[in-house]
Amino acid sequence: MTGQAHWLTFAFIAGGAVALLLMLWLAGRASKAGRGKHYLSRTIECPKKHVRVDATFIQDNQTGKISDVVRCTAFDDPEKVTCAGQCADELNRGG
Repeated sequence: MTGQAHWLTFAFIAGGAVALLLMLWLAGRASKAGRGKHYLSRTIECPKKHVRVDATFIQDNQTGKISDVVRCTAFDDPEKVTCAGQCADELNRGG
């Protein structure tokens, strides 16, 4: 049985290399998902509560359109935005 399992070492090395390449490929794809957009912070008047709030939006670099509200101080937990984002629509209209 001596030398019968010499392929086992190669299999572990090859498996590790494949796993490493797969992780690098997935990391590259994940980083491209956020390209073309950036965060934009503004102090605005909330159209729903009619108070001044600090809000953070996601804005597209090419079109300049605001797509989502990710943070707003109008809520108890600013990270959990539960409104429909009328302020983003208003900013897109230029208001």
